[in-house]
Amino acid sequence: MVEKRLVSEFKRPKVVEYKQDLDQKDFGVFTAKPYERGFGTTVGNSLRRTLLSAMPGNAIIAVRFDKINNEFQNVKGVLQDTTEICANLKRVAIILKDANIRTRVLDFEIKGKRQFTAGDLKVDETIDVGNPDLVLFTANKDAEFTFSVQVDSGRGYVPSEMFADAVETSGVILLDANYSPVRNVTFNVAPLRIGNRSDYEKLTLEIQTNGLLTPEQALREAAQILKESYFTFNNLEAETLTSAVDDRRDGVVSDRDKVFYQSVYAMEFTVRTYYFLKLNDVRQVGQLVTKTEEEIREKKKFTAEVLTDIREKLEAKGLTLGMKNIDYQPKGML
Repeated sequence: MVEKRLVSEFKRPKVVEYKQDLDQKDFGVFTAKPYERGFGTTVGNSLRRTLLSAMPGNAIIAVRFDKINNEFQNVKGVLQDTTEICANLKRVAIILKDANIRTRVLDFEIKGKRQFTAGDLKVDETIDVGNPDLVLFTANKDAEFTFSVQVDSGRGYVPSEMFADAVETSGVILLDANYSPVRNVTFNVAPLRIGNRSDYEKLTLEIQTNGLLTPEQALREAAQILKESYFTFNNLEAETLTSAVDDRRDGVVSDRDKVFYQSVYAMEFTVRTYYFLKLNDVRQVGQLVTKTEEEIREKKKFTAEVLTDIREKLEAKGLTLGMKNIDYQPKGML
């Protein structure tokens, strides 16, 4: 009885105020109140971390020119240095609108004088660019070359050296990838008075995206990621993942089996392991745990470090490789 009364008096926001500048659709301000003391910072910090590092998106991860072998050589007939072109490519806000396409290579041919912008990367309706006016390079009348860029899917920031093991063609220049569609997030927690109490808090979030999704969409997706992350702690009285497999023999399926349908991104693997799994089209936890170690070793770009990482992260969740008779059907892939 006492516990119920205390919970009912715990203050939390019922609505979120959203202010958006019509002239700047990639920027939004969100205000939520009231929070109990300390919870404004807790919520604000977790949302900021998720928005900046866990949001899925696309980025250009590699470029190749037919006339040069590395970024320290310049392309004949192009005003900019190759290093400057690479820096411009890293600034491109791009998205693959078809969820079934995880990576794509775009090929271009340049002849004569022209200015090539980020908008020229939009070769069809499955690609969109948030900053189409960004100039990538300027070619003069002597220019005649071909080049390709690779657009990839991922999360957060990945340095170029992480892609080194996957290079199969000479002359490829790797780029640091910032997949996140969110460019900046700040939050502020201010004191708030309600009645006789002045120890409540008001949380204000400012979110700026790359223009390919609205701040509201970004915040909703970040909140969903956090909700899924907290799901495990909401079922502490349920059977463990290991016992859930045994319970199925009696026709009982635990809610915990939902973990098999989660994305492998939820497992907090290293960037190298993520790339290995993506390269081999392993997207959900259920796909991974049903594979044996021998099958993992036979996959492209396998390394011992990847296997060790997979073992450790699965064991931390009460899972192993080679699991059988689990309640998982490989359909509705993320």
